[in-house]
Amino acid sequence: MVSAVSKYDALSAEDTASGVGDDGIYTIREPEVFLNVKDKQRYSCRNLSDFNLRTAWVMDTSEQSKVVVSYKFDLSAASGKEKAFRITKLFIVNGYRKSALVWASNSRVRYVNMSIGNRLVGRVELADTYKMQSVDVTKLNMVAFWGKVLEVSLTFDGFYAGTKFPNDIAISEIKFEGERFQ
Repeated sequence: MVSAVSKYDALSAEDTASGVGDDGIYTIREPEVFLNVKDKQRYSCRNLSDFNLRTAWVMDTSEQSKVVVSYKFDLSAASGKEKAFRITKLFIVNGYRKSALVWASNSRVRYVNMSIGNRLVGRVELADTYKMQSVDVTKLNMVAFWGKVLEVSLTFDGFYAGTKFPNDIAISEIKFEGERFQ
């Protein structure tokens, strides 16, 4: 198991822009786990990649013990050709960073399992911190991916309980950094 390192506290172009978003396109497959229907847009998993630490994806885990979010990266978008690709870092802002009080009130993720396709490549234990955490994914059981579409799934299980909303798990941001090569 790899532990996350609290290294960054703000999202900046320097911290996140060198990753997949530069010349690849990704979509997020959103699970149907919401607090209620009216909160679906307010706490959508689109908030995971909006570069706004005051928004969050909030999941209700009262009826389940783990939640999965899948990212699909279209690696052929820029060139139209298959290229080899490797994810090198995962950045996570755990909890709802709207304020320190809101962060403490909502629960946070403790463990992240990362899968490529259907293959588990590693498990990461996150710190219970207000700061951005980075994970050196190259230390996990990763291999380079060759193809046009890369699917990465993050399964969240084990949680740090919030003081007011113990079943509401929040994540403010998730970003990937990677490299292409031929």
